[in-house]
Amino acid sequence: MNNLVTRAWAGFLFVAVFSICLYLGHYWWLSLAVLMYLLSLHEFIKPKSNWIKKGYRMNLIGLASIWFLVSAGAHIYYVSYFKDVVNTLDVPIPAGYIISFVLSVPLILALTVIVIRSEIKERFGTLTYLYFGVFYIGFGLLSLSFLRHSALVNNMSSNQVILAFASVAGVWMSDTFAYLTGKQWGKRKLAPTISPNKSIEGLIGGMIFTAIFEIALLSIFTETTYWYIALCYGLTLSLVATGGDLVQSIWKRSESLKDSGTLIPGHGGILDRIDAQLLASPFSLFFWIIVNNFYL
Repeated sequence: MNNLVTRAWAGFLFVAVFSICLYLGHYWWLSLAVLMYLLSLHEFIKPKSNWIKKGYRMNLIGLASIWFLVSAGAHIYYVSYFKDVVNTLDVPIPAGYIISFVLSVPLILALTVIVIRSEIKERFGTLTYLYFGVFYIGFGLLSLSFLRHSALVNNMSSNQVILAFASVAGVWMSDTFAYLTGKQWGKRKLAPTISPNKSIEGLIGGMIFTAIFEIALLSIFTETTYWYIALCYGLTLSLVATGGDLVQSIWKRSESLKDSGTLIPGHGGILDRIDAQLLASPFSLFFWIIVNNFYL
């Protein structure tokens, strides 16, 4: 009983802090996003700590965090400048989009140097592991930052706060109802060798309830999002989020881990809480860019 109460309070606190910072945006969200990235990257690298010396490991996390901070911070500042000073949302491509890709080049070179100097035998395997972790987690969280503060999405037909919450809350809805419907009616395993508890029935249930949720949310809080666009978004979002969850499961199985960490009592680590969002955010960002700039 105590474990259940602890799990409930820890989950509530995480959701509350996450939601408040996302709603407030700007440097509230930037601070939380950088912290989550730093902790997530630490969790991802920790199973391979015998590969990289502690000093090199800290340099790696530090360099990656600087890349993330500059990319997200420049994006937020750039969009805020046009909104508050120039008084327009019709701006060129926000700086964060460009900076994140430009700075990824020296970051890749820095990671390569760190691995070469660390006297690791399996250098190629280490590099691919690090590249995946740094940029998979990084662009997953950056995409949510871009969605929350995106001039390309936040035109006259959209509200970036609602679109960001549509992505985050949609992932939570998908996970919750996939679990409930799977527990009630699940018979056929979705990926038995990766995640034995997931079922095809649970996936379908999660997709249906997420679609209903997105139709209701976007119909109430946006004026120009048609129901069939929300339907398409909800169905696909749930499918993509499940894919993100399975990626996390593959990683944990490959490293013989039950949880990514122990930071959140009863839930595991930060990666355990944001695994589905790491794929859902890039999908949401590009979905609304396409819809708002080529359809509406």
